[in-house]
Amino acid sequence: MKLRFCIYFTSLIAFSVMAQVPSPSSNVTIEDRSGEVINLQQQQRRVSAAYEQMKKAQYEGRMAAQEFQNAQENFLVTQKKADALKAELEKLTARREAAEQKRVAAEKEYDTQLNAIPTR
Repeated sequence: MKLRFCIYFTSLIAFSVMAQVPSPSSNVTIEDRSGEVINLQQQQRRVSAAYEQMKKAQYEGRMAAQEFQNAQENFLVTQKKADALKAELEKLTARREAAEQKRVAAEKEYDTQLNAIPTR
C-alpha cells in the first residue's frame, strides 16, 4: 500500500513538472496551464487527505485489535478465577453436606441414648 502511494505520488509530481514546462509546439495558453496546475494541486491535496484518513483508520484498527486482545486475555484470567472459585464452592458444599449428615446422625444417636434411659 505504501509503495503504491509512493508510485502514485511520484507520478503526480512528474506530471506536475511536465505540466509546468510548456512545450514549444503547444498552442495552449498560460491560463490553461495554470488551470491544470491548480487541478493537479487539488488532486494532490485530495490524495494527501485520503492518505491521512487511511493512516488514521489503520491506527484505529490496530488500537481496536489491541483492546480486543486485552479484553480476551482479561476474560480468560477471570474465567480461570471463576473456575477455581466454583471448584472451591463445590468442595465446601460437600463438606457442609457431610457435616449436616454427621449432625443428623449425632442427633439420632442422642435421641436413642436419651430414650434408653429408664424412667421411673
